[in-house]
Amino acid sequence: MLRSGASCAILFSMILKRLFISLCALIAFPACDPLAPDPTAAALQRAARTPSATPVPPTAVPSLTPTATATPTITPTPTPTFPPTATPYICTDQRGQTIDLTFFSEIARRDFPYRVYLPPCYAETQRRYPFVVLLHGQGGDHRDWTAFGVQRAYESALRAGEVPPMILIMPGGAELADTDIFAAARSWESVILDDLLPTVEKNFCTWNVREGRAIGGFSRGAFWALSITFRNPSVFGAVGAHSPALYEDNAPPAVNPLALARSIAFPPGAQPRIWVDVGRQDSVWETTAEFADTLTERGINVTFMLYPVGDHDISYWTEHATDYLAFYGQAWARDVRDLPSCLE
Repeated sequence: MLRSGASCAILFSMILKRLFISLCALIAFPACDPLAPDPTAAALQRAARTPSATPVPPTAVPSLTPTATATPTITPTPTPTFPPTATPYICTDQRGQTIDLTFFSEIARRDFPYRVYLPPCYAETQRRYPFVVLLHGQGGDHRDWTAFGVQRAYESALRAGEVPPMILIMPGGAELADTDIFAAARSWESVILDDLLPTVEKNFCTWNVREGRAIGGFSRGAFWALSITFRNPSVFGAVGAHSPALYEDNAPPAVNPLALARSIAFPPGAQPRIWVDVGRQDSVWETTAEFADTLTERGINVTFMLYPVGDHDISYWTEHATDYLAFYGQAWARDVRDLPSCLE
């Protein structure tokens, strides 16, 4: 019984298996065949045998790690460089220097005294200064201009900015300046032109051109200043005549300023600046006015000052010393730095 039951079970199992196979065949479902190949594996095999398309590069995925941002370099704007501003020359000296010297005249064969006034800081500036030759009157000497305070007047006017830097030259002519000698070989004029000027321009730092020289005088000195300049316009650029002693008979027409005023013809561009002054109480005021009027009528520029008060004396010249200095320096540089270098 036991063997019959086991046999039946085995037989029953085999019958079921055949029925299952038959059923699968009837519905054409080969995948059900346990011996059929795995369709997924077959698909993978086909993909491996088929050439693939051009590979597409993977899209870059942004990194979530923060990237350090480069800090821009800021180039500073260059600061413009300007040339240094020239520092104005400041002279702390309040007083100039007065020197008494002598020069030897080859013409007169003798020594003559002369006084030189150097402005404050003359040596330190190393510049070429314009200068004015100041002539004394009858019977005077190289100290006369100091007597009526020309140095004091100059220093006061310089501090006030009324006059430019300048050198004052005050020669003494003794009897030669008082004598009516006009021969070129032995006159006071020749001594000034041929002996004094070369000495001054050799020993001092002066501006040795016409524009840098002036000459003036009072009384007899004014006569000489006018006569010298009118006949030598290439030497002096300015002339001042203060209470000039002018007379028709004190000199030949060729050298007499009154006669020269009627005939002088300056070369083009060579007329000197001319200043003439006199006080109304002075005995020479009429001839002085005549001289100035003659020049004006002939078209020659002249500054004529007829002061209502003033005689032929030291008090009058002292009162107007600043006016004289302002005239001489009218065309000269006020800033010492604008003067030529003494080293040139």
